[in-house]
Amino acid sequence: MQTLPTATTNFQVSSDLFIKDCLRAVHRLKVTITVFILAQKVKKKVKGLFQQIIIHLARLLSEPVAGKPPDHQDDPERDRPHWWQEIKSFVTQIQAEHLSEAQLRKILEDAFSPEDVDAVIEALKQASEIMGDPPLNLFQ
Repeated sequence: MQTLPTATTNFQVSSDLFIKDCLRAVHRLKVTITVFILAQKVKKKVKGLFQQIIIHLARLLSEPVAGKPPDHQDDPERDRPHWWQEIKSFVTQIQAEHLSEAQLRKILEDAFSPEDVDAVIEALKQASEIMGDPPLNLFQ
């Protein structure tokens, strides 16, 4: 014999569905917050690495890059290989984030002017020539 649905069972089913919907919504919110936090960490990391690239390029080229004057100029000729290795490491770390050129430009242009970003790209080419290496492309 089959029992007929009652108001109590309908309420129980409705209540269970509501709870499941709430749990799904909480899960989606947690995922969204996690993605947002990770994106903020990537932005902070990329901006910091780019700032280090500017500092090291100014040292290596012995001239200002993106408005940052060179420092640590005791013996630029001797120190260039070290600074170049650091720059290559910073570029590799940025590339490891697998950002598109548009994404990377957007992140960088939140903290630096488009002219500063272009100046760094040009300085990377100059530094590559000086160091006898193939040009570094930040946007790969």
